[in-house]
Amino acid sequence: MRTLGEIAAPGRNNFSAIRLAAAVAVLAAHSSTVVSGRLALAPGEVPGFDLGGLAVDVFFVLSGVMISASLERSPRLMAFAFARVMRIMPAVVVYALFVALVVGPVVTARPLAAYFEDAGFWRYIARTMLIFDGNAGLPGVFGGLPVPYDLNIPLWTLKYEAACYLGLVGLSLAGILASDRRLALFLAVFALVALAAGAHDADVAETIGAKGHVVRFASCFLIGVAAYRWRDRLPLSPPVAAALLVLWWLGSGTFLGHPLGYVALGYGALVLAMLPGGPIRRLTDATDLSYGIYIYGWLSLQVTTFAVPGLHPLGTFLLALPLAAACAAASWHFVEAPVLAYKKHWLALRSRTPVGAAP
Repeated sequence: MRTLGEIAAPGRNNFSAIRLAAAVAVLAAHSSTVVSGRLALAPGEVPGFDLGGLAVDVFFVLSGVMISASLERSPRLMAFAFARVMRIMPAVVVYALFVALVVGPVVTARPLAAYFEDAGFWRYIARTMLIFDGNAGLPGVFGGLPVPYDLNIPLWTLKYEAACYLGLVGLSLAGILASDRRLALFLAVFALVALAAGAHDADVAETIGAKGHVVRFASCFLIGVAAYRWRDRLPLSPPVAAALLVLWWLGSGTFLGHPLGYVALGYGALVLAMLPGGPIRRLTDATDLSYGIYIYGWLSLQVTTFAVPGLHPLGTFLLALPLAAACAAASWHFVEAPVLAYKKHWLALRSRTPVGAAP
């Protein structure tokens, strides 16, 4: 039976393909919301989750695996921080400027002079770039749509992603990653505190509140961290994945429903990652559209609804998907890939300061 350690290296897993599928799933789930103007759960709902929520949870589990590997490769503060900032920020900065300077002037209901003079124009750019504001809007843009003004909905999770990165650095500095026993003890205490806090008290993941979001995303990320830490002892078994799904189903609606869901989703994603990838793996590894589709997906749905109002959510999704993919391809080839190449060059030249014991 194969272990996670055998597939953890780049090029030996389907992480990129799974992230791409998750990004498309978020786009599909949001199509119902954009058309209806309310949180409409997509087909395939599991009690307490929706399709988009499931996909985001998978993102965080895989992030825990991949960021742990990144910290192990570059266990120094400057290198690790630089790598994480350069992966997230450039695409968001370009996105904010593209929306404000290109999309906004084309679709705004305000005169152009009033649009650019409005303080909301500068507020949108600042809030999007600095705090990943998911609800930031531009003057007169999409005001008549079922979900008026919102341009950035998916970006709200990025602040939690960044917080998870900082948390991992904190665990390293505290020495918790220095031994298996310390990490296991920390995970046990976290699990007990999270269950005692009762953070998940709503039926839909997007409505659980700030406390619930912290517990949710930290739980998924830590599952990935633990999986990577014990990767050489973690077998990847389809029957085990199926059993975990059954346990999740049995536990849904109870206080264990969410934790079981995180484990089942995370382990299932890792099992899928070991399957033969072939051309799909090579393609998604060479051109990673997942991040671009994620951040441009909502905008593409809003643009589609603006241009062709009254469509069924499926039609909106089918029209928005190629638009989001085109934006993602441009983001990858002209922003993300060049920045990643520069990052590798910078890290090769720069002397770095240790953050503590590597995992």
